[in-house]
Amino acid sequence: MVQRINDTRDYFYARPEWIKFGPFVIEPRPDDALVEIDFTSTSFTLIHRDVLEKMRPYVADVWFEMDDEIKGGGEDRRFFQNAKMAGFPAFVDRSCVVGHLTGDIPTSVADFIAWDSASVFNDTGQKDDNSTG
Repeated sequence: MVQRINDTRDYFYARPEWIKFGPFVIEPRPDDALVEIDFTSTSFTLIHRDVLEKMRPYVADVWFEMDDEIKGGGEDRRFFQNAKMAGFPAFVDRSCVVGHLTGDIPTSVADFIAWDSASVFNDTGQKDDNSTG
């Protein structure tokens, strides 16, 4: 199961009150907030020590390794792929919105929507649906 950019965009479009700036927690937590994904950003990731210990045979001491230009996805995709090989699925809790830090300012749902909208306008007919958000 993969949680894709389009799914996340539609999730927030269906809840316009959550399209705002800054980090926040949605309370009460919606039943559909937790979704299984193939990979996501590790900008805010909770990882139990057991996961790391069981991943060690797959990674040695290289926890994050950048993909080559052909595979794409960066080091985050590789990390989650190794965790899955060790028997651990990955999940995103969409009720906890944290974003990336850009300088001192965290990105938000509004930034994600703006980025996705810009991607649509810059589309060359080859929208990348394999990314997650």
